[in-house]
Amino acid sequence: MTRKKKRKARQPSTEAGQKPVTPGPEPKVDKTGKTVLFDRTDALICFGIFLSTLTVYILTLAPTVYFGDSGELTAAAYNLGIAHPPGYPLYLLLGKLFMLLVPFGDAAMRMNLLSALFASLTAVMIYLINRVLDHGRIISITVPLTAAFSFTFWSQAVVAEVYTLYALFFCTMIFLTLLWLKDKKELRLLLLALTGGFAMTHHVIIALYFPVFLLFILLSRPRLLKNWKLIVKVFALFLLPLLLYLYLPIRSAVNPPNDWGDPETVSAVIDHITARQFGGMFLKHGFDGVLFQLGQFADALLNQFPFILLIFAVMGVIAGLKRERKTILFFLALLAVNLSYSLAYYITDIEPHFIHIFLILVLFAGMAFDFIYRRIQEVKQVRVRWAVVVVLVIIALLPLGFNWAESDQSGNVLARDYGRNMIESLDKNGVLFIDGEAELFIVAYLKIVEGIRPDVEVYDARQNIFYIPAMKEKGRANVTPADLYAFVQKMVTDQRPVYFVNPIFGNLSVAEYGVLYKVLQGNESPGGLRDPWETYRRGGLDKTYDEPNAKETLGKYFFKRAKYLWKMNRRELSGEFLEKALAAGGDRHLVLKFAAVFYMETGRRDQAETLLKKAVRVNPFDSDDYNMLAMIAHYRLDYNGALENYDKAIALMGDSISVLMNRGMLYEQLGDRASDGRVRKGYYQKAYDDVERSARLEPSNPGIAQIKTRIFQKLNRM
Repeated sequence: MTRKKKRKARQPSTEAGQKPVTPGPEPKVDKTGKTVLFDRTDALICFGIFLSTLTVYILTLAPTVYFGDSGELTAAAYNLGIAHPPGYPLYLLLGKLFMLLVPFGDAAMRMNLLSALFASLTAVMIYLINRVLDHGRIISITVPLTAAFSFTFWSQAVVAEVYTLYALFFCTMIFLTLLWLKDKKELRLLLLALTGGFAMTHHVIIALYFPVFLLFILLSRPRLLKNWKLIVKVFALFLLPLLLYLYLPIRSAVNPPNDWGDPETVSAVIDHITARQFGGMFLKHGFDGVLFQLGQFADALLNQFPFILLIFAVMGVIAGLKRERKTILFFLALLAVNLSYSLAYYITDIEPHFIHIFLILVLFAGMAFDFIYRRIQEVKQVRVRWAVVVVLVIIALLPLGFNWAESDQSGNVLARDYGRNMIESLDKNGVLFIDGEAELFIVAYLKIVEGIRPDVEVYDARQNIFYIPAMKEKGRANVTPADLYAFVQKMVTDQRPVYFVNPIFGNLSVAEYGVLYKVLQGNESPGGLRDPWETYRRGGLDKTYDEPNAKETLGKYFFKRAKYLWKMNRRELSGEFLEKALAAGGDRHLVLKFAAVFYMETGRRDQAETLLKKAVRVNPFDSDDYNMLAMIAHYRLDYNGALENYDKAIALMGDSISVLMNRGMLYEQLGDRASDGRVRKGYYQKAYDDVERSARLEPSNPGIAQIKTRIFQKLNRM
């Protein structure tokens, strides 16, 4: 008897136009027959994702105040002050509450931990987004881990910053929108409106995404426009959280230690919320600036995770267009909004603004993972299926190992030590003037939160924090360099020890003093000042860092040490410290510029020119670089090259005393050399105009007045 071969069962054919059933888990239903999107297992997985990511963040958490906005935000939360625009009232209130609830660590560490908490909740939200997209649990678990350990997101999760809460709101709004698309329940839209309102009280720029959300919802169900009751409820729930912005005038009225912008009037509050102070950053350098930021984005993108994940993101878009076209277009629209805004907004620390793009790319990669996972369910060999799953999980977790070393800030106290070294090295009753945010925010934390050196007065030359009392009522925008100079002169007259982070007045006699500069008074000489270097906390100065602010801080330490040693005629050791500065931060524009200045001051123009050309490649929009390149060309009698670079500097900076004076004296020299009387007079007139503009900027400067008089006399003799 012959055996009959078993025929392979045929797959049921699909009717014309009907899509085949996609392999995967069947949706669960409850007793009433309704689909259950999430169950107890999902809740346990969410808790596991939260706990695992938070554990990694805690292991890599910065232990105290960090660079960037960390110090200022912590100080503002600590005393319920006013942070930089748009003010972040929700973040500050949550930060203050968290500081009160957490019983360990200093205030900065608690705020760092709050960022980690928001980041872990964002990872949970990404899991829920994947579940709403009908991804299997294995894939839905791996995707949030990829996002959680992408470089920029991780870097913001371990320090006090606003971006992880911003990401949490962004992902929550996506989740609620997709959930509404799934079940069309009005409750989802009401929660979406409420979430959008709270998001606006944290980071107003999220409003740029609102048209995308609105358009996506209306295209999915146009008849919502006829539901007036729902529209009224949505607007009411959106507007209600905006009342939190009353925090600004209420807290500003009590004059907290940090009262940025003093927003007590209606116009001042509006200016603060809309960040009018930073409005000039949009398209600041036109199309060239956009191209430069595009390069920054490309570098950041390649630094997020291994390149293979970008390939999976592209695969996810292709696969998703066949299955979830509407969702893919929704995500791409959100990505386009973020990219357009970020490229147009010219700031040097733009990378955190790209976080939403990176999160969307991870969601795209998750779609590719899910596509592959569904396809392998058709494979008979169990081992093959599991092997593919293991490979996908390993790929998804690559960022954890790929980014750990660069993201680990545990033990990093460089910022705190830098601030303490500045303040603790001051003489009794000293006065410190700060003209940049890098030092200002660290010192704000140390003075306002920790209260160190109460005898020392700190003033912010830009009048954002630590106002000069007599000038606060005048308003930040109306404080002139002459006002500030007069106040400094009063401190000197009162025989107060006066220090600068960077000397901002050329007619003051200053000397290197550690990482600061001290104004010389009376019989003081540079050689007679004590050297604070030996008293500095120097832990971490022997390490290498990948974080930009840390690189710049090391560069400042070593660069200023090199300058001091040069003045002390210890040239060989000075050269060693200059090499250390360039090794620590030679790819940072500020370090390159400082080193170039040092070379210029010591007559080494060729070395200065080499560094300046590199600095221009790193940041092509710094007027100081072009001013110094012009000075080098001027010294070499390359007048055309000098004028070209002076003009570039003025085009970037506007009226600058240094550039105007340099160009004015160049015009004077050209006039002296001209044989034709009419040409000579034209050059003298240009020289006088530049010096006159300088005099208006600093009318009390006697040096400018003398040069102005000299050129005026030459002009009158024509």
